[in-house]
Amino acid sequence: MKSSFAIITCFSLFALLHSAHSAKLPEWLTQPEYRADCNYTHKFFASKHLSTEGNSGWTYIRILGRSFLAAANYWDGQSPNFGAQSIVYEVKEEGAKGKEELTFNSVFEVRSNGARGWEYFEMLGDHMLALTNYAGNKVMIFRYRENHPKLFDNFQTLPGDGPISAQFFEAARERFLTVGENLGKRLSVYKLVGQNKMTSKFELHQRIETEGLASIKYLVNDKHYLFTTTYHDGDYDTKSSLYVLDHQKKFQFYQSFQTTAPHDVEAFNMKGNSFAFISSERDDSYPHLDSSLYAYDEKKGKFALHQNIPTDGAHAAKYFEAAQNSWLAVANFGDRQRKRFKAESALFKWNSKTLKFEEHQKFMTFGATNFEYFRIGRNHYLAVSNEGDLTDSSRHHRNILYRDSIIYKLKTTEYCPKTEL
Repeated sequence: MKSSFAIITCFSLFALLHSAHSAKLPEWLTQPEYRADCNYTHKFFASKHLSTEGNSGWTYIRILGRSFLAAANYWDGQSPNFGAQSIVYEVKEEGAKGKEELTFNSVFEVRSNGARGWEYFEMLGDHMLALTNYAGNKVMIFRYRENHPKLFDNFQTLPGDGPISAQFFEAARERFLTVGENLGKRLSVYKLVGQNKMTSKFELHQRIETEGLASIKYLVNDKHYLFTTTYHDGDYDTKSSLYVLDHQKKFQFYQSFQTTAPHDVEAFNMKGNSFAFISSERDDSYPHLDSSLYAYDEKKGKFALHQNIPTDGAHAAKYFEAAQNSWLAVANFGDRQRKRFKAESALFKWNSKTLKFEEHQKFMTFGATNFEYFRIGRNHYLAVSNEGDLTDSSRHHRNILYRDSIIYKLKTTEYCPKTEL
């Protein structure tokens, strides 16, 4: 059986290589992107402005060869109970090589109330989207349907008391959806019951009491971790928590972090180690303070402070890998209390020599809530979600500076040594 498998594998590889030559696959699939003897500089430039309504965050989705970008719109500035249309756009590139431009076509819209974010996941062979409605007190879960009139149909609605974040993950042969409930002061863990995609539903599995919950993030290395941040518990100086999944498939407290109004946590694995970046929005009087990057210490079995990064009302961050580098994009909201929403958000690049993130580029943003990275073909994109000035509900104030979210495109410049003939 092993020799047969080897023959089949070799034949499949030969067929793939042959088809690459005969069908002429795109150049970016067959050619190396960078040369070892060259130097490269990277910079993101504004490529597309898209009108949004208090955008709480972008989510990139790739389904069956199609690219989508979903906007969780918090409030349109006028509707009661923080009403807005949250929208899923299909994204395509059009134009000649090197001059591609993005096109956006709305393919799915849903009425939301204080939407805080989309969560995309795959489950039982289906593509799913979950939308947290902070003011609507619910999490709406949708299932992708290629031939459905609305492209997504309703799968399930979960109750929530001020849900601010949702995270799906698989562990111990189970499927979980965790929901952070800010007003309910709790973390709710749901488990999928059943293996039939038509009848399976999420049921409450566990609840953990937590004050001032602002965000949750799942991470796996040797253990299954769940980070939670506490934004305010009567004071901006709080303790955020890390939980670990035990053998009974329940989360148990593992570690605490001393934090200052942490609005979000970005947890990721990079170069063989695990990290968590906690975005600190403000203290009692000021938004200019350090946000903290923690690294996993294998000897102690805990996360330890690795680096402090200066921020301006940090709302969230996005880690991604692109152009042979590791990046961290930090969305700086500004000063919410003093109604200053204009701020410089920043992109940091990992320095493999100093083992630190170093500032690489700044972006002018307006109430920035998050970044999202995606790639189409050979092009890399970074989308910033601008919430804008939601304290001003006048329609004339809806202009490019205060309401548009912006998609940036990476431009790489190559510097190669001249070859002598």
